[in-house]
Amino acid sequence: MDFEQKVRQAAYHLWENDGRPIGRETDYWFRALETLLRDRSAVGNTAQGDGLPS
Repeated sequence: MDFEQKVRQAAYHLWENDGRPIGRETDYWFRALETLLRDRSAVGNTAQGDGLPS
């Protein structure tokens, strides 16, 4: 699954869990994007070492 599809799926789940509020789709998109980018960054940092700052 490509990254955009993962964001779309995560945003949909967040939106659904909050009761499907109308007109806030963009908010959920950016929340999902931020979360996935943070997770991807954490995985990258862990792969390069222990993930702890020097």
